[in-house]
Amino acid sequence: MRPSVLALGVAGLLLAGCGGTDSAAVGGAADVAPAEVAGYVSLNTDRESDQVERLRELVESFPGARGAIDELLREALDGKSWEDVEPAIGDEVALVLLAGADEPVLLTQPDDVTRLEALAAEAHVELEVRAVEDWHAVGAPAALDAFVEAREGGSLAGDDDFRAAFDDLPGDAIARFYGAGGALNELLPPLPGAPRPQSAGFGVVAGVIEALEDGLRVDGRLVDLEVEARDYEPQLLDRVPDDAFLVASFADVDAGVAELRKQGLPFLPSVERALGVTLDDLGRVFAGESVLYARSGIGIPEVTLATRPDDPDAALATLLQLARTAAGFADAQLRTVQLDGLDVHVLDAGVVRVQLARVDDEVVLTTGAAGLRDYRRDGDKLTGNERFEDAVKEAGLLYVDLQAALPIAEALAGFASEEIPTDVRAALERLDWLATQARVEDGAVRMTGVLRTR
Repeated sequence: MRPSVLALGVAGLLLAGCGGTDSAAVGGAADVAPAEVAGYVSLNTDRESDQVERLRELVESFPGARGAIDELLREALDGKSWEDVEPAIGDEVALVLLAGADEPVLLTQPDDVTRLEALAAEAHVELEVRAVEDWHAVGAPAALDAFVEAREGGSLAGDDDFRAAFDDLPGDAIARFYGAGGALNELLPPLPGAPRPQSAGFGVVAGVIEALEDGLRVDGRLVDLEVEARDYEPQLLDRVPDDAFLVASFADVDAGVAELRKQGLPFLPSVERALGVTLDDLGRVFAGESVLYARSGIGIPEVTLATRPDDPDAALATLLQLARTAAGFADAQLRTVQLDGLDVHVLDAGVVRVQLARVDDEVVLTTGAAGLRDYRRDGDKLTGNERFEDAVKEAGLLYVDLQAALPIAEALAGFASEEIPTDVRAALERLDWLATQARVEDGAVRMTGVLRTR
């Protein structure tokens, strides 16, 4: 892709962050973009909009952020400041990549067309500026020719898939993105010695990025999935101790493994031989509900993985075989002990000691000495934690308590004889929590993510 075209797009985003049209509503640049696109990204750069004002306040609340943005802009545009670029950027900037193309086209409505043309002329590659209705397109001459020709097939804003993908997503946002799975798949280079994947696994991906008063939200969807998506009600979360700073709930991994099999990747048999188990065996271990969580430990964080497979004994046997393989690679010892009435398989690698056991209909693996005990016992659990409950209301089933994780990150840095720089630590202290969720709606997967700040 042409770096100068991308640089102008970056400049638009940075101008918005430092500082129209409603960039999250169907329309705007999408009115002049062709329907047949591989990817489309639109940025709200209207400095007077509520979204841009929120983003600016959010960014500037982080120590040193303004100076970092200035430096990024200078690097992106050969030493220019935003005062040099701002007249060339309108209230919306969009990057359009046509299906089958490898060079994007930038769309904007500049306050000063002459300034936009001057910036294009100063680029290290050949760029042109062309009027397209009441917009201006910037790109390589061949890319602009293809862009104009593709518009004869209709506009992106008029495309049914595009409009449906953004249906009921927030209308007021700082950015929106859209991609066509088939066209994006054609852009990805195949792995060495492997055929190109037949599909991306989805028809369309779309979403918006919304600036909140105290954070950012990403809201989007995947449409026309080739694998049936199913919702589930998490139950293993009720066993997670309340001091966990990271937790992820997931299910139906076997469906993803089956799709991976269909790709015919030539290295999979070698991977399976090295592991000592097949990917299908691993898929069956995680075919039901699973939960992964981490909490503070001695020296390093304690990590625990619990799964509820259809066949707990078979799942335990698969994980035991993995443990035997790991023991051979790491020169570790694998033994079985009795602990609180359980047969516990212990993989002792010195610094790390992993415990593996069947607990009722579940299989639990943990790196903490108290991991099994605290998982099994009643008491304070994460589902009763007010911070976690607030995050789940916002987004869902990947949760990171960034405030609790900061001391752990500092401890790990100290373990490596490093220190977190003062300005970086000050910025990290502004972060509160991160949560993401995916749920099924009318056959599509609705995805939400929230980053909350203090």
